[in-house]
Amino acid sequence: RRRLRGSALEYARDVGQEDRSPLFAGSVMSALQSNTRPAQRPRRCCVYCGHLVYTAPRVPRIRCPRCYTNMSAQDIVLEGEVTGEPVVTAAKIIVAAEARVAVDLIACDVTIIGRVMGNVVASQICHFSSTGKLAGTVLCRCLEMEDGAMLDGMAEVVRDERWLLNDER
Repeated sequence: RRRLRGSALEYARDVGQEDRSPLFAGSVMSALQSNTRPAQRPRRCCVYCGHLVYTAPRVPRIRCPRCYTNMSAQDIVLEGEVTGEPVVTAAKIIVAAEARVAVDLIACDVTIIGRVMGNVVASQICHFSSTGKLAGTVLCRCLEMEDGAMLDGMAEVVRDERWLLNDER
């Protein structure tokens, strides 16, 4: 029996009157009337095609709606010595200050504070802090380097849709 009128504010007033819940109506109306931006959902992106995907905060895996690839969607913090398989996630990888990483890093955003020996593929942003050191290749859309950061290798900033992990260059 709820009626939807012209604006969301009128709808909130109707819900408050019909449900006789002034607490609910007040919270909805104050949220609608405030000029603050809603909280952003965590940003994830496909490491294969670069498509941005907005997900709930604790989703462990996602499927890209563009290329239909399944991948991990959890933020990863690397500490200590890390060797072995490449680290791949659709979220963020952070290399801690005391970390020594000898694997390839593939993620939406990569932040390097420690030492990395290997290649880095960031489908969005790769950030080097002042203590970050990399011996290898960086491929990303946006490269941020603070004073004191070291890169021994090659960096390529890609701006178009010929994309990162596809070998169709």
